[in-house]
Amino acid sequence: MSEKFHHRIWIGRKVDELPTPAIVADADAIQKNLTLMDEYLNHTHCHLRPHFKSHKCVSLARKQIDCKNTKGITCAKVSEAEQLVSGGITDILIANQVIGKDKVSRIADLNRKATVRVAVDSHDGIEQLGSAAQEAGVTINYPDKGPFASKVTPLLESYRDNDKLYDLITRIRAAE
Repeated sequence: MSEKFHHRIWIGRKVDELPTPAIVADADAIQKNLTLMDEYLNHTHCHLRPHFKSHKCVSLARKQIDCKNTKGITCAKVSEAEQLVSGGITDILIANQVIGKDKVSRIADLNRKATVRVAVDSHDGIEQLGSAAQEAGVTINYPDKGPFASKVTPLLESYRDNDKLYDLITRIRAAE
């Protein structure tokens, strides 16, 4: 990164002197909010997986990950997952479905360095992710199994009349 744009030289400057776009935030307020949310979750069975789109700042994502009740970071695109992994985040969920050889290959590559889960909603998505993972010799996970994993079988049975959905859920279960 060019020294001209290195963030430390801009700390303490007037807002109108900053190059744009720039994130300007109160670090103490951020830490207070992170602590407040983390403490709120101390006595629950819940964990956070905040979405990267709310700030698109890897250093803030690292601060979120440092909270004990934060499980990982969510993002929408493969390029955001790449940015997070290059910034040291190792537990990521891509909440949007990913289709296409280039994108699924990039996800497989990311899984060499981190756990990058991907939401799926189609046979094509499962097939493409599975092929890319097999070629790369990695595992690509679907979203967290967690305490609700026991709900998969009743869910499967409740959709038995919907052949396409039943088949999709069966394929996901077989990939576990």
